[in-house]
Amino acid sequence: MTLDENNNVFKLIVAASNVTAMEAADEDALRRKLSNYVSIAASGDLQERYPSLVGMGCVIQVDVAPNAPPALRRIASEFEAEASSNGLTLTICEIE
Repeated sequence: MTLDENNNVFKLIVAASNVTAMEAADEDALRRKLSNYVSIAASGDLQERYPSLVGMGCVIQVDVAPNAPPALRRIASEFEAEASSNGLTLTICEIE
């Protein structure tokens, strides 16, 4: 987790910038991680544990390489709507 005080958000970052291939187990693990991030951010548990986060928005950021497998981008995109419906933002950030 990191704070972006300029934008008044905290970020939960999925570091997947070194992923160049995905097996079914990797896809399942990514889905679980993103689901967990959405769940914990939407539940308010983080704000309860860290009162300085109260009033801040949450961004779930998925860091990917330019050559990331399509499955990684597709799975991250699938969670954009779920995040949004929970008042969160999910972004895919290309890291070189």
